[in-house]
Amino acid sequence: MKTIITDCGVVDILVVGRALPQDELDQIKAFTGTEFNYEETAVQLMNSASVKWCIREAETKEPLAVGGLLQIAPTIWRTWFFATQRAWDQYGRELTVHVARTRKNILETQEHARIETVALASRADACRWYEAVGMTRESTMRGYGVNGESAVMYVSTKGASD
Repeated sequence: MKTIITDCGVVDILVVGRALPQDELDQIKAFTGTEFNYEETAVQLMNSASVKWCIREAETKEPLAVGGLLQIAPTIWRTWFFATQRAWDQYGRELTVHVARTRKNILETQEHARIETVALASRADACRWYEAVGMTRESTMRGYGVNGESAVMYVSTKGASD
């Protein structure tokens, strides 16, 4: 592989945050009602009790993507993931492999677990990617965005009793 996973630092989040693709910025605004402030986000994520990682170009160590899981209940995790357009264009397959493996590893460490993520329903490529990393479309949430946009919840579970 031409990429590696390392620990994530505030500088990594800042570098990637400055270079997010427009559709990612549009989603953030749809969910929050405000423009993306990568500096504020970097501080919040670094101060949160979350699992964090950085995907880097192996040779240069340049941060290409940052991601993690925020624990919102003892067995429930909410994802966050930011990647530059360059990361998607040049390393999209490797990003998918890394994230799928990380998701699987988190689930394997717990008896009961739920990992969830939310995407705008209009982001067809993102929705396909969540399925490619092993998540399942759970529901469409109409009116989830601040301007009435629909969103889709994707989940991975272990030990769920349906």
